[in-house]
Amino acid sequence: MSSKLKEIPTSELIRNPLNPRMEFDPTTLEALKKSIAKVGILVPLTVYQRTVDGKYCLVDGERRWRCAQALGLKTVPAVIIPEPDKKTNLLQMFSIHHLRVQWKLIWTALKLETLMLMMETTDEEELSSYTGMTRRKIDHCKRILHFPKKYQEILLLPEKDETLTPDFFVELYPVLKRVQNELPSIYTRFSEEQIIDSLIQKFRKGQISAAREFRILKKVVAGVRRKTIPDYRAVDLFGKLITDPDMDIKQISRILMLETPNIRELTQACEALTSSLSTVPHEKIEEDRKLKDAIVKLRREVDKLPLEKPGLSDKGRRHS
Repeated sequence: MSSKLKEIPTSELIRNPLNPRMEFDPTTLEALKKSIAKVGILVPLTVYQRTVDGKYCLVDGERRWRCAQALGLKTVPAVIIPEPDKKTNLLQMFSIHHLRVQWKLIWTALKLETLMLMMETTDEEELSSYTGMTRRKIDHCKRILHFPKKYQEILLLPEKDETLTPDFFVELYPVLKRVQNELPSIYTRFSEEQIIDSLIQKFRKGQISAAREFRILKKVVAGVRRKTIPDYRAVDLFGKLITDPDMDIKQISRILMLETPNIRELTQACEALTSSLSTVPHEKIEEDRKLKDAIVKLRREVDKLPLEKPGLSDKGRRHS
């Protein structure tokens, strides 16, 4: 069946159940309503007729339909297209609405979840080709979907009622995964829900000023992996962040800056010292008491380090 234009009774239209858009800006709706009242609906709605009950289901034009209802219009102009299957219907929602008027990320994530179940795939390249979304945005949606429904429902609240944004969960997700992999003892002390709830509370109180602060925690875990930060110290600080109401992420950064030497600067200092010592005649070192004492003190500190002796093989170490 080909598409056709027709005047449809406003009362016979229903909203598309697969359209995730749940909020409409009252200011723009009011402006559209005034325009329709003055010149009528210039762009027809796009609908299909449901075989189950004969109702016309919206594919495009919900704002125009709402305005028509508010104005008491009996009919609206609409292009009638063939009834799509569920997957095609959802893909139409993405292609018509998402690419034209950006949905909230949580709306997109929830509909992407439905699409992934229908298509039985989570492959980002495949999903990108179907929806027109970037792989980065698909990745962010999947991060949000990792969290339990109670947290997703927070993001569905109107912005005036909730301070949390999708970025909070997008930035938090990789932190939780890295902590789980590198610091599993955190997860033996606290459930993931306890960790998330504590961080949400700190965010709402302003102790976490922006979601990007979670990147500091990623650096801490990376430091544990590189062995520049002791794992027991990182576990202790993470534990305090969760349990101490006054502890914030920036404090962790400041504490570790004081406790952890700058490896790059230390390396450069060692290289500079080595270069300098190689140029100083031995008799000059013997003659300068202060320099000699400083070198002896440095040597004692170096001897305390768990360093392998140069040129010593595994076999040599076992028999030494």
